[in-house]
Amino acid sequence: MNRVLLEHIARGRDIVRIIEEAQNLSTEMLEQIRLLSNLETDRQKLL
Repeated sequence: MNRVLLEHIARGRDIVRIIEEAQNLSTEMLEQIRLLSNLETDRQKLL
């Protein structure tokens, strides 16, 4: 996933994750989604 995000950013694309019905997700799944926000470079967040 990190590689794909980096490729999209290199092409000048913004990446946004929209999660519908998040209230129906388990606590574990919400934590996994939260961890995605840790993906970053020295200059910017990837997601």
